[in-house]
Formats: sequence, C-alpha cells, structure tokens
Amino acid sequence: MLQPALWNGARSVSGKRVVVDSLGVRREGRTSWRPESVNLTVDSGDLRVLAGPCGSGKSTTARVLTGLAAADAGLSFRGSAVIAGHDTVSEVERVSWPDFVSAVGQDPDAQVTCRTVAEEVASGLEFRGIASQEIEKRTHEALAKVGLSSLAGEEPFRLSGGQRQRLAVACALAAATPVTVLDEPVANLDPDGAQDVAAAAAELRSNHAAVLVIDHGSTAFQDGKYPVTVLARDGNTAGDGPWSPHIPVIHTNHTPGAVVARVQRVHLRTAGKTRLHDASITLRAGQIHALVGDNGAGKSSLFGVIAGSFRHKPVPDGIVDWAFQNPEHQFSALTVDEELRRARLRGVDQTDEGSTRPLNAETLDNLVSGLTAELPTDQPPHQLSGGQKRLLGVACAMLSNRPLLLLDEPTAHLDERGLTALAHALEGWAQAGGAVLFTCHDERVVRAWADRVTVLRHGTSVWEGDIAEWSGMQDGESRKESDTTAEVSPSSTSMSRPAHDVRAVRPMPFAGLNPLTCFPIIGALIALAFVVPGATGRLYALMVSLGILTVITPLRTGPGLPRRVAGVALRWAIVAIVTVVFGLLALRGTAYSSGSGESPWEHVASHGLLLGTVCAATLVAGCIADATDIVNAAAQRLRLPATWAAVANSGLAIARYLRHTGPIARDAARLRAVRPSHRFHNGLVRLISPFAALFPIFVDAIRFSRRLADTLTLRGLGLSRPRTYLRAFPWKIRDTIVTAVCIILPLVIAELLL
Repeated sequence: MLQPALWNGARSVSGKRVVVDSLGVRREGRTSWRPESVNLTVDSGDLRVLAGPCGSGKSTTARVLTGLAAADAGLSFRGSAVIAGHDTVSEVERVSWPDFVSAVGQDPDAQVTCRTVAEEVASGLEFRGIASQEIEKRTHEALAKVGLSSLAGEEPFRLSGGQRQRLAVACALAAATPVTVLDEPVANLDPDGAQDVAAAAAELRSNHAAVLVIDHGSTAFQDGKYPVTVLARDGNTAGDGPWSPHIPVIHTNHTPGAVVARVQRVHLRTAGKTRLHDASITLRAGQIHALVGDNGAGKSSLFGVIAGSFRHKPVPDGIVDWAFQNPEHQFSALTVDEELRRARLRGVDQTDEGSTRPLNAETLDNLVSGLTAELPTDQPPHQLSGGQKRLLGVACAMLSNRPLLLLDEPTAHLDERGLTALAHALEGWAQAGGAVLFTCHDERVVRAWADRVTVLRHGTSVWEGDIAEWSGMQDGESRKESDTTAEVSPSSTSMSRPAHDVRAVRPMPFAGLNPLTCFPIIGALIALAFVVPGATGRLYALMVSLGILTVITPLRTGPGLPRRVAGVALRWAIVAIVTVVFGLLALRGTAYSSGSGESPWEHVASHGLLLGTVCAATLVAGCIADATDIVNAAAQRLRLPATWAAVANSGLAIARYLRHTGPIARDAARLRAVRPSHRFHNGLVRLISPFAALFPIFVDAIRFSRRLADTLTLRGLGLSRPRTYLRAFPWKIRDTIVTAVCIILPLVIAELLL
C-alpha cells in the first residue's frame, strides 16, 4: 500500500495538489449525475472554496476526494479526482488515504468515536502509529486552535452541537495531512468559532497543505481572501467568483398577540452540569423570536425546557413542535414522501375540541409545498443534502400545526432558494398568528427575520428586546474568554480539567491500578460464593459484593448526595432484578435437585444468589475501571489486534450515541403525538413514547454505525502498522499484588472455614 515518505509527522508533501477533472457521480437507479462535471485544482499551500446551491454535488465531491465514495457499490463515476498524484477511485485499494487526506463532514455527531474530547482528536494519530509524545503535542495544539482545551476530558456528546463541530475540525487539524477537506465547517459555529476555524485552515495552508473548503456563503471564508469555485444547480462547474446567498427579509405585519410561552428564571442542571441559570424568555403569537448566544450558551437546553423535555413545563401539551439541530433525529420513514405523509397524519385536526392550530389546511399546505417543492420525494431522507434535510425537518414540524415552532439552527446548509422558501413559510406562519423561536449564528439572518431577540450567555438570559434595539452578535461575551464552558459548568469541579492535560479523563476509583485488575477482582468476589456451600455461602458473597459496591459507587458517580444515592439505588435494583429473575428461571430445575440434597427453595435461592453475585461483582469492576480503558489495556498488555480493540470501542461509541439520541427520539415521538386539552391521551403518550421511539432509534443506530465505519476508515483503522496510544496502561507491582490477593484471599477464607 502506497504511503507518504514521512507518514509519521509530515505536515505536507511538497508539490502535491488536488486535481478534479470533469468528475461526475451517479447513484444507482437515477438518471442524473450529481455532480455532473466538477473541475477544480488546489495546489500545495493553497485554500480553495467550493460553493453552490443545495444538491449540486459539493458533499459528494468531498466524499470522492477522501476515497470513501469508491467503496460504495451503488455509485458510478466518470472523470477523475486525484490527490497527491493518486486517483481516489481507481487506486482506492493501493493507497493509504488517511496519510494523504483528512476531512470534516457536515454531521459532527457521526464523527464521534471516542470517550473524551482529547481521545477523539488523538484516535486518528494512534491508528497511524505516531509516537505518543507527538500525539499529545498535536492534540493539545488542535484543541487550543478551536477553543476546546478546557474540555479535553469531557465526553463529546455532553458538548453542544457547535462544540462537536469544532471537535471534528480539531481532528482534521491534528492529522496534518497534505490535503484537508472541510465540508461546511462553520455552519453551526458562532462568530468566534468560525474565525478560529478559518484561522486554523489558513495555518494549514501556510504549512503547505492543500485545503478545500465547502461553504455556503459564510464571511469566514468568502471574504475575498481565497479563490472560489462555484457549482451550478445542475452539478456543473459554473465558474469562479464569490458566491453568497441573498437573505430575504421577513415582514410579519402583525402586532404581537397573546403570550404563547413564558419561561421565568428557570434553573436546569442535568448530568452534574448547570445548563441554565436564571434563563427567561417570553414568546408571543404572531412574533418571530431569535435566540442568540455562543456555542454552549444553553440554547438547545432552553428549547428542551420549552418543549417539556425536563421537569419544567412552561407551556401546555400540544402547543409546541421542534425541528432539531440534526434533522435526521426526527426522521423515521424510508422516503421523503412517507415522512411528510406521517407528519400530516400526526397533525391535530382543525375541528378537534381545544384546537389551537394557527393555520387552516389550505394555507399550511401552500407554505409547506414551498419548502418541499424541490425535494426528491422518492429518496430516503438521510440521502438528502444538508440543506434539504433542514427544509424537510422544518416542513414536518410545521405540518403538526402547533402554535409555537422551535427551530434549532434552521438556516444551516441552506442556499438562496432554501432561505427564500424558509423565509416565506415563516412569514406566512407569523402572519397567521403562529409563534416562532429560532436559533442562528448569522447576524444578517437575525436582523432580516426576527421581531425580537433574546441573548443567552452561560445559560443566563442577559438581554431581551426588539430587533431594532439589538446591538448585534458582539453583545455576546467572547468565547475566547469563557472557552465555551457555559453548557459545561465550571462549578462542577469533579469534571474540570487543566487546560493542558489532554490525557485526563473522568476520575475513577483506584485509577492507579491497571484496568485489567478488574478481572481478578470479579473472580475473587464470585469465588466467595463457593467458599461456603449452598445458598448461605452465596448470600454471604452477595452481601460482600453489595457492600463494596455501595462504598465505591459514590466515588464513581461524582459529587452531590442525590446523585450518589441514586447511583447506589440503581445498582442495587439491577442486582435485585437479576437475582429474582434468574432465581425464578431455576424453578424449572427444582424437579432435578432432590438428588443434591437441596430443597426446592434452596435450589432456587442458590441459583438466584449466584447470578446476583456475578452481577454485583461486574458492577464493582465497572466502578473500578472504565470499559474503554479495559479494552485499550487489553490491546496493549495482551497484544490483542488493534482492529479487535477498535471494534469493541466502536460498540461503546454506538452505546454513547444512543444514550445521546434516545431522549431526542423520545421527545420527537412525544411532541408529535400529544394533543391540546387531552390529559388522559397525553398521559398515555408519555408512557408509550419511549417505546414508540425504539424503531427510529434502531434505524438511527444503523445509520450511525455505517458513518462510524467511514470515520474510522478515514482516520486510519486497518492500516498495516502498529497502533500507538495516547494513554499507556503499564502493568505495575501494585497490579501484581492486587491480583495475588484476589487469588489467595478466597483460598485462605475457604481453609479457615473448612
């Protein structure tokens, strides 16, 4: 496999460049090519912007340049795309692409594979076999460039969407490959974050890398500094020059009506983090309200409060619908047409008792048809472009016809037609008496669309007023001072990290031990169940395991008495359920237990207590060592193949993703099903919404698994070279002592009792 001469540290390969010549891509079953014919060149040390309308093939071009598209059997290609002298289609099996190209996609969630922010940045360097000291240096530098240094030890899915976007950019910066492809890297970023990313891309360029940026008219990249190649809507190269969509102005012509929702000085703390503190906002009928603030300021958390995702319920059921920041979280159908049909069916009928729909059916259909006019209705929603997904998400939310629309970053990835369609729909919505609350980082859009603005900073509402009185985005505090820690509260000292410590992770009890020592600990606790024969001995072993679990669980859950008590109670409940269930399963064997001298009760209790002990011992090990550390320690000390470790860690990544998206899918199911003034019905909806969300979660997990595989491939999984690690797990004398004690102690106890 071809590799750069200096793959472990080279920032560039002098003289190499990107050459795309008449590139066309067509998906199986379609007649049109998207793109139709792309032509562009990026020399070493240059940065070029690729712009154009939604659906013109920009992201597909980026995927071809990474070498990932060639593995898709459903795609046909014509023309060529050459990186560093190698064709990304015909030479895909011969070239070590992670050494030549790094990329950032539109969906930052699909690029999260690791437990912490720092490990995420380091993972691509580990697969490429770069020395651990160099990994640490690059990781620290990359996080500093995007303003995430203080969050190095945080779990990525606890960050805001914009912060995860910065994390994806940091991964590409740390890779320092000869070619970097950034697909709309500033779409979800605040002004400070966009400037940081632009500065980092410029630094790559100054280090002789070739940088291709796909952009939708942001001022960060289309300010005249860099050449721009524009694609036409049909996928052909239209020429060079700046391309920025015109932003239409919304005229509501409507005096604000009654209050639809009011949040007053709400305080929200979840997962040990203060998300909101004294946050307030008032939303009125017929008004378009903008919520602005830096990434991590708590905007999505405030949306969740208004939507009833937490204990606070400022609005009645059936009043709100929500178009999420990641539209795919609300899609569950196989085609766009089916998604729209389901959204219509979920809407509340105009004649329902207690109906508060702002639009009649005809007006609603006209507005939604403008949003969906250019969407391919027979295509799966997840295959749409980023802008098309946004329009579909907003259309589905509008079809439920609730008085209040929550739109989280609705303008991201939209071209001029998309912005015009969205503006027309929101204008008609407000003129009909509906209320809109949207978030946006583009000051031009806020000034053109909003009647009123609320500024959120560190989870607190610092200003609210009419758009004419708003001083602009500079009203928000610079992220360079706060380092985007608003949504990850600095008051939570258990999670705070030194900004330079990229190896830091969540504190674990007995962190000085090698994670593999958890296995002899499990073995010792289970062995105690056999020291004294029968149910009595297993009861003793279970009580010992539960005692240890009760002591160390608070060390794992972090500060706060309620969290510690809840952590202990949850683990006891799990052990109790396992004990009872497996004890009852043992009833089938009571007919065969007479020969052993056990009574049926002793037989049932013995089996249940044994499995309960195994469960408790496993939970003890889970409190002592993190699953990711166990996998990596096994790979290092037991010489397991790096691919095996990557597969195991991928399973953990999928679990973390589902933990993140599960509540979102549940909220989507609940919001679309509740009705105004139907308490009994809405109570049932709350009970069944977790089950109604299972299928969308399952579909989302499959999609994430596929994109996770692409991310790992692009970062270097499968390269034929030894993997290195940011964090080493040596086997020390203390680990040998613990293992010896775990072996000897049950033997000594058995000897004393016998």
